[in-house]
Amino acid sequence: MSPRVIASLLGLAGGAAWVVGFLLERGGTARDEVSVQALSWTGLCLLAVAAFAAGVALVRTAPVWLRLIVGLGVPLLVWAVVETVRQSAGDAVTEGIVGVLVFGLSLLTLARAGARPRSRDASGRPGRRASSHRRH
Repeated sequence: MSPRVIASLLGLAGGAAWVVGFLLERGGTARDEVSVQALSWTGLCLLAVAAFAAGVALVRTAPVWLRLIVGLGVPLLVWAVVETVRQSAGDAVTEGIVGVLVFGLSLLTLARAGARPRSRDASGRPGRRASSHRRH
């Protein structure tokens, strides 16, 4: 399974957890209830791992050390943006909006991954796509 598919599946689960937590809170459940806190923390962990996997997928052909740096940088960048929004919008609203966005993007990514035919090399095994640029 590719890092992109892993990131999408984790994004679906994490986004759904944040959306359900938002809906529970809007429905009258207190923010400090165990169920809302569990959904919030579970969603955060799933989304952090999803962001790491998405970062790794961005640089597939890079050395391992660079993949790890980008993988760590993406969740930190996303966290900084989410915390900036959270300061003005509040916890529940931010988690609801981010949850819906991540859930939708994950569905779109999974749909595109399923529709894309896999490239094959001359032996019939999955391989890299042919490039129009050749090295001489």
